[in-house]
Amino acid sequence: MRWNIAVVSVVLMWTCSLTASAAENRTIRVSGTGISAVSPDTVVISAGADTYAPQAASALETNNRIIQSIRTSARRAGVVATDIRTAQFNIAPQYARDNSRTSTPQLSGYRVSHILEIHSNKIEAGGELLDGIVAAGANVVRNVRFTVANTSAALRRAREIAVEDAQAKARVLAQAADVRLGEILSIEDGAGVPGSPRPQMALRAASAVPITPGEQKLSVTVTLIYSIQ
Repeated sequence: MRWNIAVVSVVLMWTCSLTASAAENRTIRVSGTGISAVSPDTVVISAGADTYAPQAASALETNNRIIQSIRTSARRAGVVATDIRTAQFNIAPQYARDNSRTSTPQLSGYRVSHILEIHSNKIEAGGELLDGIVAAGANVVRNVRFTVANTSAALRRAREIAVEDAQAKARVLAQAADVRLGEILSIEDGAGVPGSPRPQMALRAASAVPITPGEQKLSVTVTLIYSIQ
């Protein structure tokens, strides 16, 4: 008889444990998205020179002269020296062959490529800066993009919006499921990487290149896990 009572006691304890565990695992998981728009405050121009000559020294000398001219032009436009940096540099031998398919390619010269990345916080003068770079001899313009130096405030606002969005979704789901929201058990933050807006450009004679920076949209996704009752 005592053994039967002990078995019943163990079964009851196990059942209660399962019930408590099931109650503890009653949760609802929701995600919210927040988007905050911010105006770029920095223009970044990737430009430089691509030169060719039969001798590597000649190709390099010509390239260095153009690059120095580009640096001087950027400095005159108000860009500080530390905001002008090399993004890419390459010296490559060039080969050519005659019309015969069986001929061995012969060294014909050397190509030197040097690309600078120029940062300026004078967005409104970005067109003039680009014009000066091209006038200085740049024969390669890779791209013009815009960035935001400090995204902290915009990301904070995006997070606030994302949390509000997640909370609203949780309330709707809880009401539809006829349950009551408990405390927040977990918060996961996933900040999106802002994309650089593409500038709208059109080359015009006797005028600066018109550049429109637009705006960046910073996106944040927040996931909340609530207990429910």
